[in-house]
Amino acid sequence: MAYQPKSYRKFLAGTVTTALVASAVAPVAGAETTQNEAAQESGYTDVPATNSHFENIYKAEIAGLMGGYPDGTFKPLQDLTRSNVVKALGKYVVAAAGFETVAEYFEANEEALAATEAFNDVPSDSVDSELYNYSLIVKEAGIFQGSNNNLMPLDNITRQQMAQVIVNAFNLDEVETDNEVVVEDLDSAFTQYQDDIQILANHEVTTVSNFRPLDYTSRGHLASFLVQAYEVVYGEIVDGEYPGVTSVEFNEEGNMFTVEFDEDISEDVTTEWILENYDVEVNDTPVTELDEAVVEALNLDIDSVDGMTVTFSHTDLDDLREALEGDEVTLSINGVEDTYVFAGEVAVTSVSAINAKSVAVTFNTDVSDKDLKAEDFKVSNLAVTNVSVNGKVATLTLSSELSNGTTYTVDFEKEGYEKSSANFLYAVEVEKGIKLEKTAFTIYANQADENIFDFVKVYDVNGKEVPESQIASKDIETDNTNVVDATNTVTKGDIKGTGTAKVNIRYTLTDGTVLETGSTTISAVAQDAKNTAGFSINTAADQFENTVDFKLAQADNEHKTVLYPTQGTAAPTFLSVYAYDANNDPLTEAVTSSNSEVVEYNVTTGGTLLQVNKNDGSIIYQASTAGKATVNVKKGAFSYNAEVELRNAAELKDITANKSALQVAETNTANATVIDPALQSASMNLTFLDQYATEFGADFTNEENGVANFTVSAPTAYANDNGDTIGQQANVTFTSHDGSTKSGRVVITADHTKLTVGFDEATNEVTVTSTNRDISVDENVNLTVALYDTNTATPKVIKTITVPVKVKDITEVTAQKLFKGSDMNPSGLNKTSKIELWEVDKDGDKIRKVEQGVETVNRGADLTVGTADDVTLSSNDVIEFEAVVPNNKIADAFIKEATATTASPSTPDGDNKLTLTTTGDAEATYEFVPTADLLYGEDVIFTVKAKTGDASNANLLVAQTVDVRAYNSKSVANTATVKTTNTIDISETNKVIGGAATAPISIKDSLLGLYDVSEYIVDSIGAGPTDTVIALKNGQDGVVVKPVVELKDQNGDVIKLGPVSYGEPTANFAAGAQAINDRILSTLQGYSADQDLEFEATLLDTKDVTFAPAIGAPLTGAETVALAADKEQGTVKVLLTAVYRSGDLAAPAKKNLLPASQIVTLTYTR
Repeated sequence: MAYQPKSYRKFLAGTVTTALVASAVAPVAGAETTQNEAAQESGYTDVPATNSHFENIYKAEIAGLMGGYPDGTFKPLQDLTRSNVVKALGKYVVAAAGFETVAEYFEANEEALAATEAFNDVPSDSVDSELYNYSLIVKEAGIFQGSNNNLMPLDNITRQQMAQVIVNAFNLDEVETDNEVVVEDLDSAFTQYQDDIQILANHEVTTVSNFRPLDYTSRGHLASFLVQAYEVVYGEIVDGEYPGVTSVEFNEEGNMFTVEFDEDISEDVTTEWILENYDVEVNDTPVTELDEAVVEALNLDIDSVDGMTVTFSHTDLDDLREALEGDEVTLSINGVEDTYVFAGEVAVTSVSAINAKSVAVTFNTDVSDKDLKAEDFKVSNLAVTNVSVNGKVATLTLSSELSNGTTYTVDFEKEGYEKSSANFLYAVEVEKGIKLEKTAFTIYANQADENIFDFVKVYDVNGKEVPESQIASKDIETDNTNVVDATNTVTKGDIKGTGTAKVNIRYTLTDGTVLETGSTTISAVAQDAKNTAGFSINTAADQFENTVDFKLAQADNEHKTVLYPTQGTAAPTFLSVYAYDANNDPLTEAVTSSNSEVVEYNVTTGGTLLQVNKNDGSIIYQASTAGKATVNVKKGAFSYNAEVELRNAAELKDITANKSALQVAETNTANATVIDPALQSASMNLTFLDQYATEFGADFTNEENGVANFTVSAPTAYANDNGDTIGQQANVTFTSHDGSTKSGRVVITADHTKLTVGFDEATNEVTVTSTNRDISVDENVNLTVALYDTNTATPKVIKTITVPVKVKDITEVTAQKLFKGSDMNPSGLNKTSKIELWEVDKDGDKIRKVEQGVETVNRGADLTVGTADDVTLSSNDVIEFEAVVPNNKIADAFIKEATATTASPSTPDGDNKLTLTTTGDAEATYEFVPTADLLYGEDVIFTVKAKTGDASNANLLVAQTVDVRAYNSKSVANTATVKTTNTIDISETNKVIGGAATAPISIKDSLLGLYDVSEYIVDSIGAGPTDTVIALKNGQDGVVVKPVVELKDQNGDVIKLGPVSYGEPTANFAAGAQAINDRILSTLQGYSADQDLEFEATLLDTKDVTFAPAIGAPLTGAETVALAADKEQGTVKVLLTAVYRSGDLAAPAKKNLLPASQIVTLTYTR
């Protein structure tokens, strides 16, 4: 039998063996191996061949599961304690999980072990810390459970106890067998062990007819138990030598080698097993002694296993060669070896052009046998399509022609060789020439005519294009003036109509040279505007946040990014590109513009799908088959790549459900007053999808697949073959873009004896309701949704989904439990949090909402309401909710109970509590005060307590508590740091302000910054229109005076001061010839309108400036500073004591963003 490496070898002598022969029942560590080998050869002195455990003791030795003692004995009759076995199987669990130490296992399973209660008689401060650790491990693993949480470590372990831990450790209860064995004394075992004994017998782990459950377990017994259990799970333990190595051979490239063995090798073999069990050497050095760099470079990995052949791969040869510092590598396995000689260095020595599309690359050595390929070369920006080799020269064929007068770089880079490069200049003498580069034209009804002269190129003797300034005149001759204009001085060269024409184009240069194309045939076809997608500018005021929009010239903008090539003219084709600048703000173009920088559009990929019209920069729909293209949108300093997808007509291809499982309570008429009817039903929603995973909808303006009439019919009953209604079915229809009607059907079914199925075609909601039955255990029922294609005579199943539904058995009420609908988010949809108090069962599942005046009753053992064993958990005469908020200022400003008219309805500014006594259902809803949409950088967690009890009892019972978090999701200024100096150039500030050279500047602008609107692109946007900043101009930063304050939000992210790149109306800049920004934070960054900055400062000193306040006076920010008339520099020194958010909470909750006061020196220059 061929040797097969087993997973148990991960924990051989270092785990189970060491554990079982350790402590009082084991030899001294370190002396075991030699004695065991001797024992196996000559036999354990106390294990004769007649011993019933003889074979298994030696199998345990072979497998490394158990070992003998230094004196050559095994002591098969020695009894084992529970402590011995706990340590042994604990080490087995650690090793089997892939960990080398107990510490590593504890770290990886920290949460589970921390939740595991220690045995009473093996506490954490136990003297035997090793036993404590392993007792936790085996308990958490379910191997040992103890008695009344006692391990009894010093007790001998009985055979029935050993049966249980062996089954648990090897998971034998999960191994199937048809064998049924009679154990004659099974009844003498304790009940809790009988199943485990039977499992051992069925799997023949024990083969005796009388098991003797109460006898102690000896070392011999354990050897048999371990070996037989192991062989059930892993297969037979075989005594044999490892397969021999017959050959080692590198492949030609040297990056793989094969090892031939004399026996078949298991496909599960690992590199680690080979290295552990064979003598592997690299250049006569054992693998275990190799330098780390060599081991890393070698990086052995098994590529394939085929019978007796194992193929290995390893890393890049350059890395290995460098690590070995030699020219060859010899690999030896058990003395069988092969040598690979690294290839000599190959380098490019020179390059020359053969012609415009061929290049000769000369190497320093013959490269005929190097298998050179096109991908091994790069020629600057040109692709190489073919390589032919002759000796030292490789001839490259290029994808396009070389440009005359251009220097190119040829790079040679191939695995196993050093990278090398060489440059060459392509220069040829050519005659002046003229070329018409486009001969097929398309006329678009909504675009300006193309002019043929735009596609003519003129070249000088160096092959360079001649500029317009050197062209004196242009003329054209044609045989068909219906196609191209040849006479009108204004429109000469325009493509006017469809058809073909012969043209001769004549250019006269300023030096008198006349160039002609000669007779050339051109053609022109028309493209209907209704089937093209063109560029359009959005101007509606309510669409301000739209971006660069593409659409049909006559269609409304619908923000689509998908086109359908086959749709008819009755349905519009939409396409829009969402472009954003470096600050993730949308980039727009306006109908009117106050600057010369316009949006540029270029199709960078997918040129057969879309095409740029050079006359006005629009993008036109070009293709008739599906595909993708990338459009680059650029304006000013910002650029964005937008992907456009052209799709085939939509088909019904998929259906999904928004829930993966459902749960309903049983419907039991006898318990109708006990179970909340709302729990007896559950629902989920279905979504219909096309082949692009795009949702179908009733309105194409809200969906991307453009289907306008997707309809789901009213459902009808669906019956089985017996005529029983088992569900609902509904038909699906829609009109495809090619005008054909498509159809499908959805069928929803379940076991009708347990569930009733409903379907709402308007919302695609599926509802299941439990049938009226009294069940004693929870039941699982499958809800099946099948989608059919009904476009053929025989409907075909497109998709089937199965959703498990648990029908919950409602037994007794065991407690009351609080349920939280959601946390609160002031800027999101969940501005409220609803808290409900329910009666629940032992699993914590809802049964009935607690109601004022209706007792919560445990029905007792008979599970019947109104009998003698009922227990009243609470009278519920009084139900009170109490929310405890840690910061009463936050509570006063933002949080209230929904039924209250103000925040903190009970005791504002007092006990930080919001108390509500309910009537009817036990529920309370907490919400944000509508006028407060920020928490100013703080999240608030408050605890809601639900109390119930008798009205006469002042001390109500706290049923449960739940924490509710009020999230502050907006970014707000939370901290500020200050630069100690700032320099202000009065000359520059006055250019912006528009005043005289000595005009003053305010302290506020000196501290918080000054911005020049003239450095921004300003477009007129929307109704009105409104002049709006959309981007910085190229090379500008927009800043005249940098602020001394740097703000960070509650997450530590920097907050921008001043205008942003997009969306700042110029009205936010103060009046002036150039205008400046007098605001601090842009309203379009998510702040409230009053989120400006305020500051407190005191004047400390001035020098050579005109400044009205006295030393020591507080500053408001409006004070102005001017340089003295005869001075070139002056300073103002202030103490900045506070920076606030305007509109913040009142004192004392108002937050100073500065950690400490800071002296700032402002230097003014001219």
